[in-house]
Amino acid sequence: MASSSDTRGGVTQTVYIGEFKAQCFEWINTLGVVMQLVVMSRLIKYAGLRTALVLVPVVSVAGYGAALAAPLVGVLLVARIAESTLDYSLSKNDATGLVARDVAGGQVRGQAGG
Repeated sequence: MASSSDTRGGVTQTVYIGEFKAQCFEWINTLGVVMQLVVMSRLIKYAGLRTALVLVPVVSVAGYGAALAAPLVGVLLVARIAESTLDYSLSKNDATGLVARDVAGGQVRGQAGG
């Protein structure tokens, strides 16, 4: 078993793992902010709250299914980034939409016909 002091290419295992996770979270946060600002309100407005609620599990199953079919770190990384980005972006909006729908008596405020 390799210890954290082993070096390969001048980089320790601990540093490599840290850089990999930092890069992953950088993608998650950047895409999350972009999706939150640009995509999510339009998705909920035009596709509806039901579609938005189903989207995260569908993307998760598709991503991990792709990782099962092609077990590569890159495939798993893309699946994890897509799942985390959608989870962060949609969960906040879905919760707000459900509360707004409940408060408005089944109809989202500012939307005629629900």
